Parts: sequence; C-alpha cells; structure tokens
Amino acid sequence: MFDSFKDHGFISISEKADRETLNTIEDNYYIEHNFDPKEYELQKLLSTLNGNPFLNISDVITRRDHLKTQLTAVSKRVSKLILENSSSYTTELQRVTVLTGALQDSIETCHKARRNLRRAQYQITTRNLSLIRNEMRKQQWINVLKNIEKLKKLHSFDQKLKEMVKHEDFVGAIQLYSQCGNTVHHYKEYQCIRDLSTKLQDTLDFIEESIDVTLAKLCSYFNPHTYQRLLNAYRLLGKSLTSMDQLQMHFVNVVQTRTLEILLKTVGTINNEQNLSSYSDLCKMVPEESFASCLHELNVCFWQIIKSYKLIWLWHEKNPPSIESTNSDTPEPSQEFLLQKLESGSSRLWHEIQQKMKTFILENNMTHFKFEAFIQVLK
Repeated sequence: MFDSFKDHGFISISEKADRETLNTIEDNYYIEHNFDPKEYELQKLLSTLNGNPFLNISDVITRRDHLKTQLTAVSKRVSKLILENSSSYTTELQRVTVLTGALQDSIETCHKARRNLRRAQYQITTRNLSLIRNEMRKQQWINVLKNIEKLKKLHSFDQKLKEMVKHEDFVGAIQLYSQCGNTVHHYKEYQCIRDLSTKLQDTLDFIEESIDVTLAKLCSYFNPHTYQRLLNAYRLLGKSLTSMDQLQMHFVNVVQTRTLEILLKTVGTINNEQNLSSYSDLCKMVPEESFASCLHELNVCFWQIIKSYKLIWLWHEKNPPSIESTNSDTPEPSQEFLLQKLESGSSRLWHEIQQKMKTFILENNMTHFKFEAFIQVLK
C-alpha cells in the first residue's frame, strides 16, 4: 500500500508537500515483518551522540516533529485512497447484498422443498410402499435361489469327482476339486458348506488313494498314457518329488504280494492257517508235481515286473520333465534326479526278486525231478 505513496503524481501544493514528505520516509518503515520502529529511532539517535553520554533534547524534539509530519502525510494519503476506492466498495457491497438475497431465496426454496417432501411422504399410499417392499423381497429371494443352485451344484460335485476318478481322469478331478474349494471358501458362512468342506477333503483323500492304486497297477503292466496322467496328477497335487518314492515302494510290494498270491494259489486254501503262513512256509508246502508250474508263474511274474520297471526307466529317458506352472511351491524333480532314483531302486528290486527266488528254491527239497524241472523252466 505504501508503494502507491511514491507512484502517484500530485497537483496541489499541499499534495506536492505531502508527496515530498512521503518520499522522506525511510525504506525500513516499509518492512512489514520483524521491524520495531521504537528501537530503530532510538538507535538512530544514539548514533549521533559523537561521544556525548546524553541525548540532545532539541534533536529528539526535531526528530519527533519530523515523524509527526510523516504520520500526518501518511494518514492523508490513506484517507484519500479510501475515498478513491469508495465506489468499488459500494459496488462490492451491492454484489454481496444481492448474493445474500439469493442465498435467502435458496434457503426458502429448500425449506419449501422439504415441506413438500414431507407432504408427499404422507400422501404415498400403502400400495406403493408394498410394491417397493415386494420388489425388495423378490430380489432377496432371487439371490437366495441363486445361492441354493450353486450349493446344489457343489453337492453334486462329489459324485462327479468319483465318476472322473473311476474313468482315471485324475487331472480333471483335481482341477474340479480346486474349483470346488474356492467356491466352498466363498460360501463358508453356511453350515451345509462347512460339512461339504469336510466331505471334499475325504474326496481328495479318495482321489490320492485312487492315484496310488493305479500307480501300483503299472508295476505289473506299464501303460505310458496312464503313467503320463498320473505324473500330471502328482504335479497338480504338488507331490512330484514323492511320486518316485511311492513307485519304488509299490514295486517292492508287488513282488511280495504277487509271489504270495501265486504260492497260495498253488498250495490251495485248505484251511485258514495256510492263509496266515509266511512266504517261506508256503514254499515248503508246494507239492512236487506243482513245483515246475509254480516256478514258471513266479518267473513270468518277475519278468513282467522287471519289464515294467525298465519301460518306466526308458520313458523317463525319452520324456524329460516339462516346466509347467502348478498350484504348489514344491519344485519339480529334474530328469537326472529321477534317473538316479530309478537306478538305485533297480538294485533294491533285483535284490528282492533274488531273495524270493532263492527262498523258493532253498525251502523246497531240490530232488532230481525238481532240478530237471527247474532247468526246463530256465530253458
């Protein structure tokens, strides 16, 4: 504001004198912040003492009169500026007055609208309210029916999963189980869904058990397509690392179970005690006339098992594990790892077969007839 004191021209002598007075105002007085005029003037007077310990009263009065003259000039200039801007003030005041009136009209309009709204609420009939309420209930029932339909489908998934397992579609069954699990988690607040969650877990156990049973069957009769499906299923379950251990265990088990079955069939189930006999005891019970045929069946059985093992080995040599995304964080075993497993497992399997054959021969009294039958079987 004070800059305008120096910029405007003056016409009258008084205004010219005021302008000269305003020009004498020091720049420090135009500082708006952190300026103390009393301290400033006092320091200015002290600087003119020239070694005199006391202030000259005439200097103080002169400085005071000069400051009064400057104050008067400033007051006149401020008054003039106010008068010059009075028209703008009047215009702004009128605009504010108009705006105030518009706001009052808006307030009245709002009050009127609210009164009309309350009146309209009283005038709405019960039938209209019933229509709105019925529409809301309709939407609620539609949502309930949709949820019931989804729950019904979830309950039917259990039978569908078992059908897929029956047809050895293990990959599809596991994928469907995962979808069901996500849906069950979404509707977990329902009691029937919590029961279904337990049932689905039992179904998953059934799927894993069926996969394991199918894997055991491959120990006697290898099928590359079935084996591929089983590996894909183990990959989805995140059990690729343990699948090879399961396979090794099944090969050993099938040697034990198949040899017992052959011996029991040869010996015959005369009484329950024979069913509880060990492999060694059953070897002693083999009749002399059945020795050759039993030995032949054992050799065919062992040959089928070794053949299946070799076919699995060759399959892994020709089909390295593919890198596919799974739902599990378990790493996929490498081809080198699987082949090492098969190599180490072959020694164990061959040792098991040798032990079975050794026990069968030693536990039988090798007569001349049996020896000739043994040689004939080997030929």
